[in-house]
Amino acid sequence: MAQPDLVVLAEGDLPAGQHWILKHRDEGGMGGPPLYPGSLMNTFTGGSDRGLRRVVVRADPGVLFFATLLPRAEGLVSVTAVGADGQMLEPQNLV
Repeated sequence: MAQPDLVVLAEGDLPAGQHWILKHRDEGGMGGPPLYPGSLMNTFTGGSDRGLRRVVVRADPGVLFFATLLPRAEGLVSVTAVGADGQMLEPQNLV
């Protein structure tokens, strides 16, 4: 069975030359405004009852966009924006 065309949500290149693409495939999504007032980033974790858990972070233009997939058994308690100089910019607790 052919896979349906998937909507590309974001894509980019890593310093080592790899290209990544984030596509939407199942139910779920990230609602709300692009950024909440005073925040550098909004974090979403979720997914369907099967498969991997998505972690998607919308970020201020000065902060890179981030997305990853984690096994459901893995615990995730926080996401922290870190500046180019290693300074912690904004922690977000997820529990």
